[in-house]
Amino acid sequence: MGKNKVGKNITRKNIKHKNVRPRSSEMATMTAVVMAMLSLSAQLLFSKPAHALDAFEYQVYDGEINKIGEYSLETHLNSNISGKAEGEYPEQLSPNHMTHLTFEFARGMNKYWELGAYLQSALEEGGDYRFAGAKLRSKFIVPHAEGDPLQLAVNIEISSVPKEFEEDRFGSEIRPIVGYTLGRWLILFNPIVDIDLTKGASATPDFQPALKTVFDTNKGFGLGVEYYLDSGAIDKMTGLSSAEQYLFAAYDLLHGPFELNIGVGAGLSEAANSTVAKAIFGFVF
Repeated sequence: MGKNKVGKNITRKNIKHKNVRPRSSEMATMTAVVMAMLSLSAQLLFSKPAHALDAFEYQVYDGEINKIGEYSLETHLNSNISGKAEGEYPEQLSPNHMTHLTFEFARGMNKYWELGAYLQSALEEGGDYRFAGAKLRSKFIVPHAEGDPLQLAVNIEISSVPKEFEEDRFGSEIRPIVGYTLGRWLILFNPIVDIDLTKGASATPDFQPALKTVFDTNKGFGLGVEYYLDSGAIDKMTGLSSAEQYLFAAYDLLHGPFELNIGVGAGLSEAANSTVAKAIFGFVF
């Protein structure tokens, strides 16, 4: 829940942290998270590239998290209104007219750390409903003073997804997060590195940057655009004409009792689905 709120003046709740030194227990927790980050980062030298963007979650993360002990639930609903007729490998299901449903649970562990888990499912064009795997994530934010326009964080995920949806069953993601608020504008950038954990040392990771800009209309909602790109393996990135990429027009409910993000995206290349609709609904408890 903390990852889709969009900065000062355009958030449902601001969770800003003053310059207070963390307690020893918090330092130990943060150290453990950093060590996990370093461990996963080491796999960048020994990994196989991914093959596509995550169809279960079109979302650009920001640098905020749930409060300590606070729980949240997000529901992600993405539908390929007009998609590719065939999968990218023999076992993959056709994405055409497929709808993806994801439930995401999260808990604020301390002022700087949030844990989350995903349950994924999909509805095929013919009506078959399938379980589509699970993910665990850990998000660590850099403390920032009240009113600081800069947000810095990192999100780490580990996933297990059936071969009908991902060619490599086990994977991970390292997502640095940079956010900057300028007046009524927020800019978010996630230079994502997607990593295969199944086959080990065969190639380099996939680079999948995501960018979002939001403008606060001062009418309770924000309007913006979101851009997603799979540029391929880091050591031999594909050109934009052949890379999977999407541009979404997006609406964000601001300052409301719940989180709502709605978007319609156009595929900008032959590797992408032609038209994708998405919605994210979330609340805290």
